[in-house]
Amino acid sequence: MVHLDPLDIAVATVTDAVKAGSWEGPVSADSADWVLLADWHAGRDVTGYEGSTVHW
Repeated sequence: MVHLDPLDIAVATVTDAVKAGSWEGPVSADSADWVLLADWHAGRDVTGYEGSTVHW
């Protein structure tokens, strides 16, 4: 099983986008400054997306 922190991934993605000029900054590079609003794992209730995870 793989455990990844969605905030770490979001921070890395956005800070890279700011550096590339495709996202307006400033943004914090510290994941402690970010908040995970929701975390949902698609199960039996969503056909075709079983095993998917969505983060906001």
